[in-house]
This record gives sequence, C-alpha cells and structure tokens, in this order.
Amino acid sequence: MNLESEISESLYIEMKGFIGANPNWDQCSLMSTALANFLIKNGSKNRAVRETYLKDLFNRSG
Repeated sequence: MNLESEISESLYIEMKGFIGANPNWDQCSLMSTALANFLIKNGSKNRAVRETYLKDLFNRSG
C-alpha cells in the first residue's frame, strides 16, 4: 500500500537527516514505526499494530 502525505519542511529535513545517519532505517520503516507508535499511544488494541510497535521497538533500538 502506498500512502502520500504532505509534511512540514522541518519534519522532512529531520527525517532525511535521521535516515542518512541510520542506514538500517528507510522512509517506509520510519513512517510505519511512527504510525504504530501513535496508534498504540492513542488506544489501538489491534494485534497487528501492537506486533509492529513491539518489533520495531526491540529490533531498532540502539
């Protein structure tokens, strides 16, 4: 699935800088992690969202 969205220039610059400094991340993984984090913190009980959140939390930390 593709998702298109406009974000502020400052967010875009920070995202590109983060991805550039962290080669195990890409735009898709960053957006997926951010969205799962947002949904979990706002009450999502969906199992697939929880699995994405936990996988990313433990696989990408550090």
